[in-house]
Amino acid sequence: MYKYPNKIPFFKLFLKSSSITRNPIPFHKDGFQKHGGSFAIKPPFANTVMLTRDAEITKHLLRKNHRNYNKSKIQTKFLSKYVGKGLLTSSGDYWLKQRRLIQPAFHKEKLQKLVAIMERTIEKQIENLPENKSIDSYPIMNELAFHVVAKSLFNYSSDDTTMHRLQDIIETLQDFIIREIRQPHKKWWYVISGLVKKHLKLVEESREIINKVIDERRASNKEMMTY
Repeated sequence: MYKYPNKIPFFKLFLKSSSITRNPIPFHKDGFQKHGGSFAIKPPFANTVMLTRDAEITKHLLRKNHRNYNKSKIQTKFLSKYVGKGLLTSSGDYWLKQRRLIQPAFHKEKLQKLVAIMERTIEKQIENLPENKSIDSYPIMNELAFHVVAKSLFNYSSDDTTMHRLQDIIETLQDFIIREIRQPHKKWWYVISGLVKKHLKLVEESREIINKVIDERRASNKEMMTY
């Protein structure tokens, strides 16, 4: 049986759960400073969680022995509930099938087209930045990332209202997914309060928007660049 390194009591994580939900980096930093490159947490009635920044452990898991490991329920069950079953949330044969399906998208010529789209989008965003003024970079980078993804994956320019609605939905879902994953002890509250149901409705709306974009793109007879 594998002996996990530097186990810390779960109650320490529980006591800091609210602050960790807001920003987990200080907790991770403190753990690495105290315990070195790796440390572990054993939640009650759940598998041990190991956090590591050890390059050799990462290489062992992801490169040398990746066939021996599967993705956790955080991805395959909880995350897939909101983002669907794809590369991020699947393992094994299904993952391999999906990976092979998107292989053509990584052809050199297609990547060059994507880079050109990214560059134009970034340049357009930069033009709107104020000069000689301190600004909050998070919303700017968040919006930039969204537009790069939307135009790179779909090569599509929808009306601003539709795209902003999709962006709002994605940001709302991201925030809730992080809360649900980082605070599993509050899962019961998220269910009975209707928060899970509310966010699953947002998932349905986002899929309707994306499917509409795909259908319109197909009908246009232009090259699809979706993955």
